Amino acid sequence: MLRPAQFWRRLWLVDASSGETRDVSPEGTNVFEFDWAGGKAVAVCTDEPSESAWYDAWIGLVDLGARTVERVHTPKWQLQSPAISARGEVAWVEGFSSDRGTLTGTVQVLGTGPVAPELHASWVEFAEDGTLLVAGWREAGSFAGRLDLDGSAPADNPFYDA
Repeated sequence: MLRPAQFWRRLWLVDASSGETRDVSPEGTNVFEFDWAGGKAVAVCTDEPSESAWYDAWIGLVDLGARTVERVHTPKWQLQSPAISARGEVAWVEGFSSDRGTLTGTVQVLGTGPVAPELHASWVEFAEDGTLLVAGWREAGSFAGRLDLDGSAPADNPFYDA
């Protein structure tokens, strides 16, 4: 089988003062998307470098100092928008999609599972207060708002439709 575009996608740390760089990717792990908090990253990973490997991706926690990865979620569908908080909470979006970057699906929280499945989320990120910022699609429009880690919306922060 021919698998075009076989280039390993790597994580690099850059020292802002010196410009020095170092590869912090675990060997044999391809990183499609990631988010970083301190010495850890959460990433959409694969075991091989082809573009089509995205269909077999999994969520990994990367220890940047040790250059190791722990597989923490193997999905049924595709993945997008991994996020990690300063406290180490992890979230991502999982849903059915045919192409990278076009996914909408359910917000997943590590240790909790799917939250707010009625939303068609395409992006999540942790806010400083530990809630999730979430955006996605609603019918012919879009929405944005906050979710608590259990999937409920904080009473003082409603969702906004555009």
